[in-house]
Amino acid sequence: MAATKLVQHTCGGALHVAISCSSSPTIKPYMVLLPFHGQQQHSHGWISNKGSSLGTMKLPSDTDIPRFETLLFQWANSLCQGANLPLPVPLKVDKIKGGVRLGFIIIGDGKTEVPVYIDCLVCPARADDKASRPFFRAVRNGPKRDEAPPGEPRIMRSLLQALQKSVEIARL
Repeated sequence: MAATKLVQHTCGGALHVAISCSSSPTIKPYMVLLPFHGQQQHSHGWISNKGSSLGTMKLPSDTDIPRFETLLFQWANSLCQGANLPLPVPLKVDKIKGGVRLGFIIIGDGKTEVPVYIDCLVCPARADDKASRPFFRAVRNGPKRDEAPPGEPRIMRSLLQALQKSVEIARL
């Protein structure tokens, strides 16, 4: 198994996570922190990049994207179980186009709010560019996107492990 390194630092109030893994026969160093500004076009249309980028990961070109998305959704649902990864606030998991959304729920005054959420998106390779590869992207969004929600570092560490396993499983 590859050795894994997770580096976290803050920059302007936003938490950025740079994730890397050492070379091995099955996992190559695909995870790279890339800052995103403005908007980016991909196969699902235009995505606003107003959120805080938590990390991106280039996926192998032979990744089965639907299977990878399913594995990502299974990982997110497992976070709601709470047995393996207890979190200080409840999570709401929604399947969205191209991935999954993790909403951090706050309950107060008889209503629930989701002030911050993490979108975990899988973007297929561009059909018009043979050199492009699919990639994964995690972005913190919502009204309080500039503040790291409680439990985010634990979720990001868990996400790293899930991505490594999913890359191995979702190869064509």
